[in-house]
Amino acid sequence: MKKLLSVLLLLAMLLSAFAACKTQAPKAEEASQEESEETPPDLLLFSEGKTDFSIVYNEMEMAKNPNVEAKFKELESNFQKYTGVKLKKTASMKYTYDANAYEIYIGNTGTAETLAASENLRLTDYKIVRNGNKIVIVGGNALSLSNAIMHFSNKIIAAQGKETPDKIVFGSAQELDHKGTYRHEQILVDGVDLKNFTIVIPKNYMAADNELASFLQYTVGVRYGYILPIEYDTKEYEHEILIGKTARSTIAPATLTEYLIEITDQNVQISAGSSAAYGYIDDLFNTFLINGKVESIKKDAQAEFLAKNESLLNRSGELRIMFHNVLAYAHPDREGDFMGPTLRWHIQADLYSEYQPDLLCLQEFNEKPRAGSKSLKSRLTALGYAEVPFENPDHGDTPIFYKPEKVELLKYGSYDYKTPNNDNERYGGIAKMATWGIFKDKATGKIFVLFSAHLDHQDNAEANARRALEALELLDLINNTICVGEYKDVPVILGGDINTSYNRENDKYGNTGALHNFEAAGFVDVQKTLANAEKINSYGGYPSYSETNGFITPGNSTSGDSNASIDHCIYKGNVTFHRFDIMDHEYARKASDHLPLVVDITLP
Repeated sequence: MKKLLSVLLLLAMLLSAFAACKTQAPKAEEASQEESEETPPDLLLFSEGKTDFSIVYNEMEMAKNPNVEAKFKELESNFQKYTGVKLKKTASMKYTYDANAYEIYIGNTGTAETLAASENLRLTDYKIVRNGNKIVIVGGNALSLSNAIMHFSNKIIAAQGKETPDKIVFGSAQELDHKGTYRHEQILVDGVDLKNFTIVIPKNYMAADNELASFLQYTVGVRYGYILPIEYDTKEYEHEILIGKTARSTIAPATLTEYLIEITDQNVQISAGSSAAYGYIDDLFNTFLINGKVESIKKDAQAEFLAKNESLLNRSGELRIMFHNVLAYAHPDREGDFMGPTLRWHIQADLYSEYQPDLLCLQEFNEKPRAGSKSLKSRLTALGYAEVPFENPDHGDTPIFYKPEKVELLKYGSYDYKTPNNDNERYGGIAKMATWGIFKDKATGKIFVLFSAHLDHQDNAEANARRALEALELLDLINNTICVGEYKDVPVILGGDINTSYNRENDKYGNTGALHNFEAAGFVDVQKTLANAEKINSYGGYPSYSETNGFITPGNSTSGDSNASIDHCIYKGNVTFHRFDIMDHEYARKASDHLPLVVDITLP
């Protein structure tokens, strides 16, 4: 190709020199001939019952974007409908370049013609252009590419097929260079166009680093039209946006409640002091991308919430326990893609690492978060947690993880409810069960019983009756199997996804249900009785992962009524609760549809 360009350049120089030596102006017919040579004749897409064209397409774009694939099939169908000829097609991964072949390139085929057409293409831009004997169809994203294919199919193939069924052409009149509209026509960072920057995250990144990078990439794309690449911190790039603790981060780390963007001589640096603070940094992008320039900004992330003494990050007892339904399964309607749970498990593990529970009671923890090196189980093991053992493979859905350096596991077991519940298969095979352990605080020698429980999930009278019976079964287990002999008087803490609320049991089911049965047996609900307990609902709504945008959208359930909570921590016996908090910020809402419960306790 380089040799060909050199020859053409030399030929052009010789022609220019030859023209400069002529003293006579060209004749009219000669000028007309020169003009016609500048405008090549139309390409014949179809003529005399045949076509010389075939299609080369990017198969990955088709596989990842059903809409692109659908428009591509419509194009094939339209061509055959109006010509009677079926276009040959080749996937780009199997394609061998042929400069002489007549071809239609769709999407990023990797050819020089596609790269040339795609240069400076913004997010909602698309082009249909000619390059020699190639027709190039490209778009700034999947939707734009779909629009380009649809235009080519309807406005060129179908339109000409209806009017001139014996011939379909493509020439300058059919070319299209569609420009999208954007909030910013230019954004400069210290004189450098933002489109030239690379977003860099640490090799061992926190989930919040990755999520923020994806959100920034999306925001710049929507507002400016350019998709900035996201790279791991393995080398230095000419212009960088550094997120988190990279090798070239030089600014002072943000304090607990801060989030900041700082422009230095070399790069842009973004930092936040906690996952909660990261959850508010998105707000900065309204300022970050304002008026076509980027400025340094430093803000406090809900200081009144995070900086007060009862901040979740500040412990107020001898032991910390967390309860969390992790929504373990990959439901396509809720996750969008199998990558969603993996990202959420990363977020969950980071939250647990940050808030440092000594004991972690989880629900809906089936085989999916247990499998593979990126699973939640693997991440918890890496954080130093051990799991209460279970013999039956089906008994792993309500695990208790604990820090062996803080507590000793004395006795343990798991329990399947005897109450019939035939709805488990429809529910994804999540077992309704409970796991329990008798633990000793190594620092004080005090002993307590801890339950991770999951009860029937439906909101109807039959399910409420089942939950009531499940509660009675757990009470029988506690009184006649666990708290006997030397453990007769030890305190019991039971929590998790109880799947019922006081509003339900009081207003809908006539003061009956699991919570009422626990209360009748002497158990106390911490959220209901602790003076400084956070009085909000523990349900956050379903998060959803977008493969197109690359980040998780948090759940948006906004009820503040604590009596509507279906997650609970109840206890019986001599134990002091210093805290009952519900972790409610953007990253907690990205982690699951349930918000984590955090309790700090002292055993007197």
